[in-house]
Amino acid sequence: MPLKNRNVKKIDNKVYEPAPFDFDNQKKLKWMENMVTFVGYKGLTRDVHNYLAMKNGTYSELVLMQGRGVKNLTSQLSNELVTDAGRFFQALPEMTNISFFAYSFRVNTQVQQDGWQQMKQQIQDELKGGATPARTRYLKRRLIMIDDQLRRQRNAEKNLWNREYLMEVFAPSKGALENAISTVSSASRIGSAPFAFTQMTKSQKLDRMYNLNNPASYVIKRK
Repeated sequence: MPLKNRNVKKIDNKVYEPAPFDFDNQKKLKWMENMVTFVGYKGLTRDVHNYLAMKNGTYSELVLMQGRGVKNLTSQLSNELVTDAGRFFQALPEMTNISFFAYSFRVNTQVQQDGWQQMKQQIQDELKGGATPARTRYLKRRLIMIDDQLRRQRNAEKNLWNREYLMEVFAPSKGALENAISTVSSASRIGSAPFAFTQMTKSQKLDRMYNLNNPASYVIKRK
């Protein structure tokens, strides 16, 4: 059964503070109800950065990694990636920790389905309005095609998964985190291949946080 956090949607513009949890109580550990408690973040900071505020008073930034396939690289190219990675970690400020993780989530075709449904409704409305016989035959063929597309989109949601790679940078303060992110950004710009990334908007972070807490569901598109 997937871990589920019913409070993630309530983060919005405020910092979400989960109820205190006693990590030293072994009995309570068995009843940990969500990943927010486990990971230890409170929510997003109320500034332009939208950093993750951690329960212990530290901060972190969540960024989207650009995946690199290394399976078929030559040994020379693999060694270059390792060397780049070493230089990258050496350049990081003190007291800065980084975690890398990948996760899978269901494909979301809701936008496409909404488009096809809108087109279907327009055709049905036209048919009700009394189209000519030739136009009616054409519109009915269009309806068959649209229904087929809708079936494909629904099947994609049931059977296909996306995979993303994330990097989380931790620091003891906002200032230290900004310095760390600046260093990471410089490494990405100069071509440190293993760590190329893009920063996310607040909405994108909330989507990922929801996904991490609900691994069996697809990302909700917030309007």
